[in-house]
Amino acid sequence: MRTYIKPAALAASLVLSASGAAADAIKPETMARNCFTCHGTGGHPVNGLAPLAGIDAKAIETSMIDFRNDRRQATIMNRIARGLSEAEIAALAQYLSTLK
Repeated sequence: MRTYIKPAALAASLVLSASGAAADAIKPETMARNCFTCHGTGGHPVNGLAPLAGIDAKAIETSMIDFRNDRRQATIMNRIARGLSEAEIAALAQYLSTLK
């Protein structure tokens, strides 16, 4: 049985988890847990979505900024990306790029 998370609930949890951290105290490994909800444990999806583990940090950062600015269309990523600062996106991209 598949469990689906409502987009609004996922976006709210991402914003709440990210908003409590000051820019200098970003915990990308904590923020990445939200990514793993759809993109699979450790960034290895089993559902056909894009893998995140080991992807070039700049490519992830560019994609997230494109989602945030509606240059790239998606079901939910546009809303999630709007809840992240530039520093959070950069830190998250760097962290995801280090995963194996």
